[in-house]
Amino acid sequence: MDIDNVVKSDSDNLIYNRFDLIYENAYELFEIEYRGRVYDIQVSFVDKIGKINIWGKDIPYDVMKELLIRIFENTEICGIEITRTVNNFESFLYQQNDFRVPLPETVEELLARVERRDRATIRRKKRWLNERVGTLNVQHYSNQIPKCIVEQYFEWKRLSHGTDYNLKAEEYLKKYYVTDAIVVKADEELIGIAFYCACEKNVFFENFSYNTVYKEYSPGLLTYEFLLEHLILQGYKYLYMAGGNYTYKRRFGSEETTCYSGRIYREEFLACLKKIFKDKNISNNVAIYGYGNYGHTYSRVLNKIGINIIYAIDRGAEYDGMLQVKKPEEEFDEISDVVITVEKKIPLIEEILRGKGKRFFYIKDLLEEAEKTMMSY
Repeated sequence: MDIDNVVKSDSDNLIYNRFDLIYENAYELFEIEYRGRVYDIQVSFVDKIGKINIWGKDIPYDVMKELLIRIFENTEICGIEITRTVNNFESFLYQQNDFRVPLPETVEELLARVERRDRATIRRKKRWLNERVGTLNVQHYSNQIPKCIVEQYFEWKRLSHGTDYNLKAEEYLKKYYVTDAIVVKADEELIGIAFYCACEKNVFFENFSYNTVYKEYSPGLLTYEFLLEHLILQGYKYLYMAGGNYTYKRRFGSEETTCYSGRIYREEFLACLKKIFKDKNISNNVAIYGYGNYGHTYSRVLNKIGINIIYAIDRGAEYDGMLQVKKPEEEFDEISDVVITVEKKIPLIEEILRGKGKRFFYIKDLLEEAEKTMMSY
C-alpha cells in the first residue's frame, strides 16, 4: 500500500480515534480503497458490536457501505457503533453537534478572538482574584494526577450538577483516558480543575469544575481560559470538546460542526427484534423513557422496525426538533407501552411506570433477546 494515498484527517490523533491506544491489540484494521485513495478504519469488537474510529471524519458513502459488508461477514456481529462522524448513513444515526478550537501559536492571538469587553472581563476577574484571594497560579499534572485532585473535582461536580460518578479516582482517569490535569489556584486556594486527554498534537477536553465559593469571579471561564493558554504553550494544535449548548464552547474561535452518532444493525438482527416486539404484543405506538445517547440511538432503531415513538419521557432532556419530551410527573394517556432506553435498570423508573399503569420493557433486554435469537438460527 502506498502510504501517500492513505486519507488523513485532523482528528486522526483524537484519543477516541486511537483504538491502538485505548483498546491496545483488541481491534482490527480495515483498508478500503476508493477512487485511488485508501481509508484506514480501525474496528474494535465488543459484545457483538463493532465500534469504528471515525469521529470527525468525512467517510464517503461507498466506503461506509464496503466497510459494513466486510464487518458483517462475521456472522456473530449484530451491529456497528458510530460516534460523531461527518455523514449520516442509511438514516440510522442521530444528529449532534461537535466543537473544536484550532489553537493559535500565541496567547495574544487567542485573546484577540474574543470581543474587547470579554477580554476586559477576563482581565478584571483575574485581577480581583489576585488582589482579594491570592496570587493566581496554574499547576500541571501529567500522568501522575493526585487522587485528592480527582476527589475534589468529584465533590464540586456533586455540588454544582448533582453528579455522582460512583468511581474511584483511578477508575475515572482510566475510564475517560485522562492523561493530564491543570489546577488553578489563588495562592493555595483551589479555584478550578480541568482534565484532558492528550495524543500527539490533539487534545480532548474531558471535563472541568470549579469552586462555587468564588462564582462572582467566573471561575469556570477562567479555568477554561487558563487551560487554553496552557495548551498553546505546550504546542498543541486542536482542542476537541464534543457537543452541547454550553456558552464557553462557542468562545475563543471555536468551530461547530454537525455530526452523527448511533448504531447500524444488520437486517437479520432487526428482523429478530421486530419479531420479539410482535411476540410480546408490544404496541406499534410507544413512548421511550430516557432521551440521552441511548434514547437517541434506539429511537432510530425502533423506527427501522416499524415502531412509532409518540414521545420521550425524561426529566432533564428538552425538545430537540425531532421528538416531544414529557416529564415523568406528566400524564401518559396516549400510550400503553414504554420502552426504557437507559443503560442500567433503575427501580424508580419502574415504580413511576407501574404507578401509571404502563407496561414497560428495557431496550437492553430486548436487544439481548434479539441477539440470542439471531445466533440460534
